[in-house]
Amino acid sequence: MKTKENVWYLGNEANNHICGDDKFIELDELIKGNVIFVDHSKVFIKGKGTILIQIKNGSHQFIGDVYYVPTIKCNILSLGQLLEKGYEIKIKDHTLTLRDTHGTIIARVTITKNEIFLLNIETNVSTCLKACVKDETWFWHMRLGYVNFYSLKMITQKKMLKGLPSIKHPNQLCKGWLVGKKFHKSFPNKSTTGAS
Repeated sequence: MKTKENVWYLGNEANNHICGDDKFIELDELIKGNVIFVDHSKVFIKGKGTILIQIKNGSHQFIGDVYYVPTIKCNILSLGQLLEKGYEIKIKDHTLTLRDTHGTIIARVTITKNEIFLLNIETNVSTCLKACVKDETWFWHMRLGYVNFYSLKMITQKKMLKGLPSIKHPNQLCKGWLVGKKFHKSFPNKSTTGAS
């Protein structure tokens, strides 16, 4: 979906990537300074960070070293900065093709009537995920570092932990415990092969 926030100008004159929206997954707000435009106007930099984007095949990539300038009304990708990072940029027949360091096509953009290359980039703001455990017995088992259920029951009976409900031993095994107890072959005492 093409929205104003997702449109990025591919700028040949821009020395750095600039974003006016707060869509950073990490941002160093200690980095300050000014961006000076061709007409000598200045805008204040409020930080430098990384933006998570989704490319056409559904995978995700990062755009790093992006200045956060909240007063700017557009987002700019610096072609010079992309070249410095090893990206390949080819302009032919009014079309700009952008390839990553592995040669994979990231974008193919046709020039607009205003002779500007506009790129639609889907940005993903990182979200905090929440795990939900419905059974209180399993919740406390995980919360207390996968302690065994016999010990949990004893902690409850001796009232060693305030707020711990009555624990019933479930009729199934913990997957984490099974992986931890999985049999591993020991290292051999003597190597069967050797250099001569």
